[in-house]
Amino acid sequence: MGSFRKACFVAALAALALVPSADALNRQRVGVLQSPSYAKLHDRKVTTIVIHVAETSFWGTVRTLTDPDRPASAHFVVSQEGEVVRLVDPNDVAWHAGNKAVNESSIGIEHEGFTYVRGSLTTTEIDSSARLVAYLAIRYGIPIDRKHLIGHDEVPDPLHPGLRGGADHHTDPGPYWDWDRYLDLVRAYAEAPEQPRFQRVLASARPSRPERRIACFTRSLHSSTIASGQTVAGLVDWRAKACGRALNRVDFLVDGKLLWADRERPFAFAGGRGWNTTGLADGWHRLSLRAYGPDGYRIRRDLRVRVENPVYALDVSGLAAGQTLVHDTVFGVAPTAATRRVELRLDGRTVAVQTAAPFSFDWDPVDAAPGAHELELRARAWDGRTATTTLPLEVEHPLASPAAAALLSDLS
Repeated sequence: MGSFRKACFVAALAALALVPSADALNRQRVGVLQSPSYAKLHDRKVTTIVIHVAETSFWGTVRTLTDPDRPASAHFVVSQEGEVVRLVDPNDVAWHAGNKAVNESSIGIEHEGFTYVRGSLTTTEIDSSARLVAYLAIRYGIPIDRKHLIGHDEVPDPLHPGLRGGADHHTDPGPYWDWDRYLDLVRAYAEAPEQPRFQRVLASARPSRPERRIACFTRSLHSSTIASGQTVAGLVDWRAKACGRALNRVDFLVDGKLLWADRERPFAFAGGRGWNTTGLADGWHRLSLRAYGPDGYRIRRDLRVRVENPVYALDVSGLAAGQTLVHDTVFGVAPTAATRRVELRLDGRTVAVQTAAPFSFDWDPVDAAPGAHELELRARAWDGRTATTTLPLEVEHPLASPAAAALLSDLS
C-alpha cells in the first residue's frame, strides 16, 4: 500500500470510529468499516460462531479484510488491547471459514495474534471477545457450548470429507486458546444483569498496536509498528516515525548490531519487507532506533521485545508412513507458518509443486514401479525457513497385487 493511500486509510479509519452502528449495537458508538467481501442471504439463520486467530496485527488484519483485491472477510476483529471493529454486518454472510455452508450460518471473529505463539492472545483481548460473543449469543439465540462455538480448525473441508480447517486446512485458534475458560467468560457475561456494559468494547476503531498514529509536535523518534514488551515471530513489519524535517536517516539495530539504515521516509526496515526474527534465539532482545540529521544530531529509542517463533513443521493428512498405495491418493499438507512453496518428491525426483494454500496433492502411483519408495515433502516459509517430511511407502499396482495374481492364475 502506497504511503498516500495508507495515510488516507488511517484517516478514514479514525473518522469511522465516530460512526454509530446501524443495528442493535448502537447503544454506544461502534467502530464500523465495510469489507467489500460479503453476501446477502434471504432468511439467513445464524447458528454458529467461528473463532479465528489472524496470524498478524490488528491493523494488518483490518487492512487485509477491507482490501477489494482479496476475497476474504470476517464479521468482527478484536485487538490485543480489546478494541473491536465490525467489518461485516452479522446479518450478512462473511467469507471467513473456507466452507460455503458454514459461512452462510455463522459469524466469524478474528483475533489479533499468532496461533502458535504463547501470550500473543492477551487477557484483555479474550475478555473483550467473550463480551462480544455473549451479546451475539443472546441476540441470535446461539447456545453457549462447544457445538455452537467452534474454532476455524473444526470447520469441515468441503472438498475432502474427514479433513478440517476449511478448504485451506487452518489450525487456529490453536493450543493456547483456553476453551473452558473462554466459555465460562461468555456464560458469565451472558448472564450478567447489565448487558450494556459489553457495549463499551465497541467504542473505538482507531488503529491499534502494533501500528498506531503518532502525532509530531517536537523532534522525536518512535517505533510505530512494534511496541516494547511485545511478542514477535516470523517476518515483522518494523517502521519508525521520525518527527523533524532535519532527520534524514534512521538506523535499525538488534542487540546493538546495525541491521538496516534507511535514508528515505517513511523509514522502514528492509524497505518495508519486514524484519526476519527467525535467525534469533527465542527470548528477550533489545531493539534500537537511531535518527540522524545533517548536523549530526541524533535521537535514540530503545525497546525490548520477546521473540517466540513456533517450530516450522509440516502436518500431513490423508497419507501415513508405511502405507500401501494402489490408486490415486489425495492428501493435504498444513505448514505451521505462512508458506510460499511445497514440493513433492519421489525417490529424490520432483513430481509436483504447490505455491499457494491450500497445499493439496493428488498423486497417482501408477508411474512408480511396484515396491518400496520414499515420498518427501519439502516446504519453504515466507520467512526463509524450510521443513522436510519423509514418508516411506509401498506402491502396489492393481494387476500386480497378490489377489490379482491369484485371479489371473485361476483364469489361466
